[in-house]
Amino acid sequence: MTKRQKGIQKEFFAKCDLNVAMLAKVFGSLPNIAFYIKDAEGRIVAINRYNCELCNIPSPDAAIGKRSSDLFPRAYADFCMARDREVIATGKPIVNRRYAKVANLSASANILSIHPVYGLDGTIVGTICTYHRDATAPVGPVWEDRFDAILEKINANIAKPLSVEKLAAEAGMSVSNFQRMFMKIIGVRPGRYIIQQRLNAACRLLESSDLGIYDIALATGFCDRSHFTKIFKSWRGMAPGSYRKIHRAVSP
Repeated sequence: MTKRQKGIQKEFFAKCDLNVAMLAKVFGSLPNIAFYIKDAEGRIVAINRYNCELCNIPSPDAAIGKRSSDLFPRAYADFCMARDREVIATGKPIVNRRYAKVANLSASANILSIHPVYGLDGTIVGTICTYHRDATAPVGPVWEDRFDAILEKINANIAKPLSVEKLAAEAGMSVSNFQRMFMKIIGVRPGRYIIQQRLNAACRLLESSDLGIYDIALATGFCDRSHFTKIFKSWRGMAPGSYRKIHRAVSP
């Protein structure tokens, strides 16, 4: 963590009751609950590793001092920041609200709660958020109905080669228009979305199956184990084997 990051974090916690710092430590170690605290400017001052994994942030230290706009595509960042601003402006918490828009664009919705954080002087100095996956019913990450078929095709053929050119042709669009519309609706470029869905599928297999890393790589559309491991470490901040050990260790 840089000196600037430490300063932002220290300044925030100095405004709060000691219990806020204690909460950050407690939630920081939770394995299946994502957590963050942001200051009134929307900067992250505390976050746990599980949240980092879901959001493809290399480590908690890498997130300190960052805003959603520094970490996510514009459409999703604006969505996140609006929730925090709502809580700060009204002082009313968001409790157990179900959201289909999630950071990793997966087919799982989140159940999310955001509460205001009060300073020693009684003013709201930030927000604290926890969320977990909603396993009751799968939902698509579709933000406009016209892209339903495209996303369904990608998700159903994640292990096969997926060409942006072919996807554009099937949508009846030029490649440039397809990429522009995909970015506008989904919030990321088609290639990035495909990689994210492959990583989501790989994470599910690492958590729930005994398949080897090589087999998981092939099953999720990566050309070989080396390529899969490189991409996984780049996006998730750890090797596939380490991810499996952590999540197997905390599974019921």
